Amino acid sequence: MQLDKNSIRLTPSGLVAADLTLSEAGVAVKYNVYLRENKVELQFQSTDRSRAELAALLLRHAGVGAEVKKVGGGGVWQVRAATDVLAAGRKELREALAEIIKTARDNGWVDEKKARRWLEKLEKGMAVWEGKKFMVRLVEGALVVRFRSTSRESVEDVVREFKAMGLEKGVHFTVRWGGEGGRVYLLAEGVRHLARVSTYGEGEQRRRAAEFLKFLEEKAKKRGGEVLRKLEALVEEGRSRGALRLVGLEKDGVKVLDVKTEEKDGKLYITLRAEVDGAAGEYKITFYRDRGGARRLMFYVRGGEAVARAVKLIEVLTGERPIAVEMPDGRTMIKGSGRYIDAMARYEELREAIERWSSR
Repeated sequence: MQLDKNSIRLTPSGLVAADLTLSEAGVAVKYNVYLRENKVELQFQSTDRSRAELAALLLRHAGVGAEVKKVGGGGVWQVRAATDVLAAGRKELREALAEIIKTARDNGWVDEKKARRWLEKLEKGMAVWEGKKFMVRLVEGALVVRFRSTSRESVEDVVREFKAMGLEKGVHFTVRWGGEGGRVYLLAEGVRHLARVSTYGEGEQRRRAAEFLKFLEEKAKKRGGEVLRKLEALVEEGRSRGALRLVGLEKDGVKVLDVKTEEKDGKLYITLRAEVDGAAGEYKITFYRDRGGARRLMFYVRGGEAVARAVKLIEVLTGERPIAVEMPDGRTMIKGSGRYIDAMARYEELREAIERWSSR
């Protein structure tokens, strides 16, 4: 990597520009660096697509996610990378960019505040995964993890990586196309599944899942406490899933004998055969969504002793006492919120069914 310090200049249009050369195995490519109004931008363009592909490759080797894009109608191919992506590059690249900024600042071409902001980013570096920049933030209280690119190849790379980690399209992540490219969204179920794979998986799949979760944690830390707390909650839920066996469980007078699941008409039906305080019974529990989309569970029992046993069963299985509501017809509805469902996903026999239903 070579920075021509004599090339640091002020263009007639008022932009700070410089020339930066990356080389590898005897092959060198010269890029233009510009300090624009709100970003540091590295750029290469050529009418030779293979040369542009080489420029993108060298940048990726320097830790920068770069893509080739055709611009205009004259067959010009361009590679561009801006501040956040550049800040994810290797130390040598970040130091060269910092040198350009410092020179511009010292010459009065860039104000102190803007220079300091850019230099702080370059010094700290940015968290990227496989040279790709993901957005991690909260939207209306929900964690959103998104990758966006104008390159179909880059989007498909992320999809392949997710599948290699054991994630299933439509269940753990979604892909949307439109405009100038595509977007990959990692769903909450995907975060939970990655946490489970990183804890109970095997070999390469387990390692890759753990690496990606570590990357998400770094991103979340930079976004702030609420984002990090939401991520940690999903990870904890995922790690607890499938950790317990339901059939054969014996605790506080509850013994589970059998369990069956069935998904139908947007609902998940769980049929449990269990003994509670010595009394055997069958409990048909329905998981559903209310009008607002929130997950709920409910089932009906009749008789005071039966209600007491049903309440005890759910409390033992989930760790929380459910709500019992008397109905006009003499039955009692036993009900609970989404956290009861998440607690039941800790059981291996229910984990997969709950994951699939929750993601729909």
